[in-house]
Amino acid sequence: MSLCGYRKLQADRTRIRWLIRLSSGITRWADDGIGRHPDPVSQAFYLVVKYAWLLLVNLVNIFWQLGIQLIWTACRLFTRKKPKPDRIKHVFVLMMENRSFDHLLGFSNIQGIDAVTRQPTTIEGLDPANDFNLDLNGNKVFVSSPADWVMPHDPGHEFNDVKIQLCGVKGDYPQIDNSGFVANYAGVDKTNPGEIMKCYSPDQVPVITTLAREFAVCDHWFSSMPGPTWPNRFFIHAASSGGLDHSPTTANVATSLLINGYKFDNGTIYDCLDDEGISWTIYSGDTFPQALAISGMTVHAVEGRFKDFEDFSGDVNNPD
Repeated sequence: MSLCGYRKLQADRTRIRWLIRLSSGITRWADDGIGRHPDPVSQAFYLVVKYAWLLLVNLVNIFWQLGIQLIWTACRLFTRKKPKPDRIKHVFVLMMENRSFDHLLGFSNIQGIDAVTRQPTTIEGLDPANDFNLDLNGNKVFVSSPADWVMPHDPGHEFNDVKIQLCGVKGDYPQIDNSGFVANYAGVDKTNPGEIMKCYSPDQVPVITTLAREFAVCDHWFSSMPGPTWPNRFFIHAASSGGLDHSPTTANVATSLLINGYKFDNGTIYDCLDDEGISWTIYSGDTFPQALAISGMTVHAVEGRFKDFEDFSGDVNNPD
């Protein structure tokens, strides 16, 4: 972590400690007063004072955060390193929605050379004769191909859903054997729970199949955490979910954008790039790019670091 990032982390921790003290102190005082004075007038007085104080604390918090952000931005501007000349001019990172290896390439049967042993090998995919889940009646539901482009119902993808998909319905922390996909999907589609076992054929996904066949592919890839989109995407921004293991609500997202963005103890990859004087840009196809929810990113948005996909075609054809 850079010196600026370390100082910002210390300032944020101090801010949080004081917010807890100020908020908990008035809450204890008001709750104690309400308990000792049962009459409506006294209780109303304590409640008004409590919420007025908490509102003031929130206003102080907003200005405190803005002050930290301004000082942090100025610190990084003056301490930023000059970029070093490099033969690699651009690195592109494409972030897409969560899909499993089996769902996309499980039926590809790609053959090639193992990168470690240098011996001929076949991709570890699916066996339609032996890979199955049991439905709620104990019947075997085998993997199959092809799959529909759009499933009739959205499979569960929160932490508890994925735990059941990976481990089955056997209680907490059983052995992972991928036995619960059908059981979990039955919660959203009781008439056809086997839909979840369908995977794409190579003809359906020719681009990713060709890329995997001609270059390299990892047949043991996994999500960074067994859960939904947001915490997994945070890993590419900061190598951590920051403690998030669920999908935030609309209110959480709005709060992160307007008041209190998501923070990571060791900063983000964008902090590291800035510290090294390396420019970066985020091109987004979403109305709300998730990276904007990270603390400090609204400042980068003002700097023009966030663009639309329509801008990418022009920028990528720029010889510089």
